Amino acid sequence: MKPLPLPAREGFTLIEVMVASLIVVILAGILISATDLTARSFQRTSAKIEQFSEARRGFEVLTRRLAEATLNTYWDYYDKNGNPRPTTNTRRNESNYDVFKNFVPAAYGRQSELRFVSGPMNTGPKDEQIDPTGTADRPTHGVFFQAPIGEVDDRDTIGMLDQSLNCWGYFLEVDDDTKFIPKPLTDLVQPRRRSRLLEFRQPTEHNPIYWPPFAGAASAQKAEIRNWWFIGGAAVSGIDTEMDRPVRVVSENIIALLIIPRLSRNDELARQNDPNLKFNGADDDRIVLSPTYFFDSALNTTRLLPNKPLTASERPEDVNPKNQLPPTVQVVIVALDETSARNLDEDPTTKGKPGFDLKLEEIFKRSLRLEDDRTTDKPSDGELSELEAKLIAKRLAYRIFNTTVIIRGAKWSRAQSS
Repeated sequence: MKPLPLPAREGFTLIEVMVASLIVVILAGILISATDLTARSFQRTSAKIEQFSEARRGFEVLTRRLAEATLNTYWDYYDKNGNPRPTTNTRRNESNYDVFKNFVPAAYGRQSELRFVSGPMNTGPKDEQIDPTGTADRPTHGVFFQAPIGEVDDRDTIGMLDQSLNCWGYFLEVDDDTKFIPKPLTDLVQPRRRSRLLEFRQPTEHNPIYWPPFAGAASAQKAEIRNWWFIGGAAVSGIDTEMDRPVRVVSENIIALLIIPRLSRNDELARQNDPNLKFNGADDDRIVLSPTYFFDSALNTTRLLPNKPLTASERPEDVNPKNQLPPTVQVVIVALDETSARNLDEDPTTKGKPGFDLKLEEIFKRSLRLEDDRTTDKPSDGELSELEAKLIAKRLAYRIFNTTVIIRGAKWSRAQSS
């Protein structure tokens, strides 16, 4: 017996149509959500890549210029009190003439009119601040030096001198960008307060290293005269000049710049293992060249720890920076993406406060512990990790750039005199 055929269907029931429509709506919603999520992820990734690529370019500019630093060190006379032979203001009608005429040489020593200085901008002991009298918000470190870069104002007359000497430098400054907005756009662009990596680039014609009172023995000058590149006015067109400052923005949203002059790695290890130096373990600050990050080629020595005086036994002569370039310099910059920088500026707890209230001067105190605290067994628990923990707690997207620059003009010597 054959089964009876089913009756032919003329269409879908209402329930089936509603179920099918619901499935289509759900699938469309999933597709739209996935597309939107992909688009937003692409935008965030593109923004981060663009922002951090700018930071990388600034990092490469800094390290490339830093490698060109020079001191042009030579040997010259010193008297029995350790004073160098005067080299400026030696005409008969000038006050320094008697000093020059009565100078009695007793030994040879390293001498240079050029400078290399790096370290905290305006934190720590006054004599270890690069900008001790400054009022601008300049967090973490800066570095200033001379190099044969050939930057001149009068390109028509002396532009062919492509290796003339310039004063150069890098530092951070937290401020709005009013000074960097072109005048036709000042009424159209809303100023933004950011932390920027700035490049100080003084033309050869304005180089005052041979001008009184900036010339001569820098070690005998006050810090504000010794570090003359900040002086604004007729004498020196420096960083604090109100108009036409000789600076340019290299990268935005750089919240930390760390400069660590170092001996070569082999020399550091040799010092650490030298029984004659009698170090108190691997955490002894005497192992490194710049214990508090500060280095000044005009001074005889550097301090071990803030406010602690030095003795000859604490700071041996073989790490005396007098008229010497550091063999290597470790450079670290910490960059934020634009979204994080904007959130940091708009946060009521940090808005308008110096350094966005990150208090980085409380973190970076001992260069020996920059990447690792040698008194603990925990790896990579140094000052950089403390900074990272602070940024993570504030939910800021960041990236750290870290490298060691070899100073080509450095000829490190353990001998102090001859």
